[in-house]
Amino acid sequence: MKAGKVPSSARAAVLKQPIAPLTPGAGSASPSLAGDSLQRQPAAPTDLEQEAQAAQKLMGKPLSYTSTQELEAYLGTVRKAEPLADYDPQGFLTKQLQLSDVRASGRTDRPTLEALRKIPQYHPSNTLAGLPILPQRALFALAKASPGLFLALTKATNPAMEAISKIKAKWKKPFASVQKASPTGLTPQQRYPGVVSDDIFRPLSFSRDFHAGTPDTSSKGRYGTYAIAKAMGFSEGEANRIARMDEGIDTNQTPYGATSYSPLDEMDRHFNLASKGHEDSRLVWAQRHLKAAIAFGKQTAYKQAEVELGAGLHSLQDLFAHGQLTPSTHATIGEFPDDVTYNPIAFYQATEATQAYLQAYISGITQQPDQAP
Repeated sequence: MKAGKVPSSARAAVLKQPIAPLTPGAGSASPSLAGDSLQRQPAAPTDLEQEAQAAQKLMGKPLSYTSTQELEAYLGTVRKAEPLADYDPQGFLTKQLQLSDVRASGRTDRPTLEALRKIPQYHPSNTLAGLPILPQRALFALAKASPGLFLALTKATNPAMEAISKIKAKWKKPFASVQKASPTGLTPQQRYPGVVSDDIFRPLSFSRDFHAGTPDTSSKGRYGTYAIAKAMGFSEGEANRIARMDEGIDTNQTPYGATSYSPLDEMDRHFNLASKGHEDSRLVWAQRHLKAAIAFGKQTAYKQAEVELGAGLHSLQDLFAHGQLTPSTHATIGEFPDDVTYNPIAFYQATEATQAYLQAYISGITQQPDQAP
């Protein structure tokens, strides 16, 4: 795989219109989802700069970078990403989801910290419940001034943050859904009459966060996971169910209990706690929930299937948002990885992956027994 290249499949198709040059304040008004025609160009973006432009067009808002130099600093974090084989040796992304060249999922600590030194306007919020987090402010200053020293410190802080989740090691243990099937008797075609098999890359009005998947008044009900599901043809109720469970992983509002990114809960759903050369712990969760969703779907228990899809999508999307960043680095640099306007390549690739995941579910429940892999 060549760094800087993006998928060449039809899934990577983008809007025909070129985007305006990246300048301070550039961008267009957020487009509406309803009524947008699907427009494609013959070729996918051929480099990261073009993919960043395509991401800006897709998210319907300008990037937060104020110069080409700042954007290039960010793109360098993708070019220096770890190869997929280091964290997806099973090929879940490339084989089961049929994605290629999704390199944003391999971004690591040092290149990210080096990039932040060249993006002076970015600072984390440094607040929790409206109160300043003074240690984070000091650590962020250290991370920018001396990345090497900061990373040396994280050799002690990361093990402490990851300890409980690594002791539990849930991603290594057998998994079974805690939900009970409630069959409807409907065929997949009756349940999902509007879901299409084509690749959908319409303009989508996104909030700033990767998951943020449920409609509210400020977003006019069109963003995130919800927007992608709706664009693919899932109904209002189905898209809401998937998206709410996606967000619920962060807030412990799931059938699976304490699933948040807290060091006391399940960090392995949000960060890669597996060792190098083994399947990323988040991909383990994504695969488990997809398999459970397909099993429920085949029983016509579609509500339970959609809950599983939301749970799995959270980990899949965190793979792109967080890359291979460690918990200490993410906690220090704040919103930078999760803010789509600062992380456009990961946003674009997470959109592809989200769509591919939902399509894998539809394919899985409509597949005849003799078609099974």
